[in-house]
Amino acid sequence: MPTTFVGLVLFVVFLTPGFVLLLVQEARRPKRKYSTLRETAVLLLGGVVFMLLVLGLFAVLHLLFPDITPDIGRIVRDRDYLKREYDAVLLWTVGLVALASILAGLGGLLDRPPTKWLRDQVDRFRPIKFQSAWFKMFDEYLRKELAKDPNRAVYCGCTLSDGTWMGGYLFSFSTDVEEGQDRDLVLTGDISMRLPDKSASVTRLENVGGVIISARQLASITVSYVPKPQ
Repeated sequence: MPTTFVGLVLFVVFLTPGFVLLLVQEARRPKRKYSTLRETAVLLLGGVVFMLLVLGLFAVLHLLFPDITPDIGRIVRDRDYLKREYDAVLLWTVGLVALASILAGLGGLLDRPPTKWLRDQVDRFRPIKFQSAWFKMFDEYLRKELAKDPNRAVYCGCTLSDGTWMGGYLFSFSTDVEEGQDRDLVLTGDISMRLPDKSASVTRLENVGGVIISARQLASITVSYVPKPQ
């Protein structure tokens, strides 16, 4: 951690865009658990990249309009200049950090590279994707199928470890990357159930509008795309 005030300000300035990038990415897709060292490195690297991009834009702007932008050279050479123009320097600093954070947020919205050629190159050098089977099925594949016909819904049939079968419409699922047992699958609509007895028939549970099923109890899940319930 920085030990001086200037170091602390620079640390926050370069950390903020990376933090915004991380927040946007976590809100849109699952994320692996990293060590503290790697998490800090990712935050700083993201912040440095977007801050350098904005500083490059600022340098071009300073060349075009030197009278309305602070003189970085004079700030370094002349401390009195910073005292005289502290308000302008502060406003420009806040504006540049805000712009870098906005660009970082927009970068976090990109789930995939925009062009097929770039996607192919990224997939070539990153063949391993850290995603759970639930996320691949319910998010990646699901979005493609539902995009073809938005009037359809996802129906899940769950076989539990004791042989009980339960079915219902998918409402939500755990997006954890780790395939752990502490995940939940939420089904809604008309919940159907069949007891482990092979002769038992499927029955609809009366006055039940949803069910939460723990991954610890799941043996298998079947997924169907059926017309939306009326």
